[in-house]
Amino acid sequence: MSDRYLHVVTFNVPHPPDYGGVIDVYYKLKALHAAGIRIHLHCYLYDRPRSAHLNSICETVTYYKRKMSIIDLLNQLPYIVYSRRSGKLLDNLLADENPILFEGIHTCYFLAHEKLSSRLKMVRAHNIESEYYRHLVEQASGLKKYYFKRESQKLAEFEKILKHANHIFTISSRDTIELSAVYDNVELLPPFHSSDKVTCMEGTGAYALYHGDLSISDNYQTGLYLCESIFTDMNIPLIIAGKKPNPKLIAKAKSHPNVQVIIDPDHEKMEELIRDAHVNIMLTSNTSGFKLKLINALFKGRYCLVNSNMLEGTGLDDLCLLGNSDESIRSLLNDYFNKPFESSEIQRRKNILEDKFSNASNAGKLIKILSHSSVSDMG
Repeated sequence: MSDRYLHVVTFNVPHPPDYGGVIDVYYKLKALHAAGIRIHLHCYLYDRPRSAHLNSICETVTYYKRKMSIIDLLNQLPYIVYSRRSGKLLDNLLADENPILFEGIHTCYFLAHEKLSSRLKMVRAHNIESEYYRHLVEQASGLKKYYFKRESQKLAEFEKILKHANHIFTISSRDTIELSAVYDNVELLPPFHSSDKVTCMEGTGAYALYHGDLSISDNYQTGLYLCESIFTDMNIPLIIAGKKPNPKLIAKAKSHPNVQVIIDPDHEKMEELIRDAHVNIMLTSNTSGFKLKLINALFKGRYCLVNSNMLEGTGLDDLCLLGNSDESIRSLLNDYFNKPFESSEIQRRKNILEDKFSNASNAGKLIKILSHSSVSDMG
């Protein structure tokens, strides 16, 4: 495979790998590079800087400015797609005959282009985006609510473009079932992530941890919920850590002596927090896609307390503590906070995670498809 080339079109700059979508992209690139695939990477540039590091794992890295004009909100195409439409990208894709991997529906503006009709084209479905945006509608108000609603409607129509892909790689079994009902070229490719081995430690930690991008509504609301409904009269310490915490969350945490907010921890600090916590709490109201922080915590942390939405489509139920109500979450925290994390739990994780979620193994699945596929495979 040392002479195999692949175009990868990404929705953002995938380094540093510090949030869900780019984590999957970056560690996929790294695993493919290690397996001998020579990658032409194409990145849309808007809120993250260029990364010199990407040159070490890619044959070429090309950046394109995302066209973020307010007037484009009126276009019939989804804004997340229409704002990623570079003629320079199309020219670069046409410079050779190599396969193309589109990372997310965001990057699929040229998927159906007639000049690419003879090419092997693959799409990584990070979410079913129309469903994800429909969920955002429920949490928004005012103009944001209207935007998310229109974007969801546009995405539901635009997603039909997937019929032009030779292969669709889903990230969860739930998405696989939904997309397989429409397309016959769907394959589950579990998420790529930062861990090669399970490294969680035995023993006990001194706190529970909730972490995430705290500027995102779902995460911010969960942080408030933990302060107001779970830890308000518990003796268990809670650390809430993540990027850009909403000021209301910071203020709420200050009113609880057992709650601490750590603002914008760097990668090393966050890894330390996950490793040393006794319970990693991961709750969400959104069932779309696959929550990469769950994989990270299972590889590196002790007990993981989650709700059903966090687990859906992951197949990781047996490795987590499941709580779907205030009562059950509080009960599990009380039962497990002083219970040592044992070597038998670590072995269970190794048996499942180091097989099903091996980056090298999953890169091999993609490479096998590259090796044996042709455009004639498309229905």
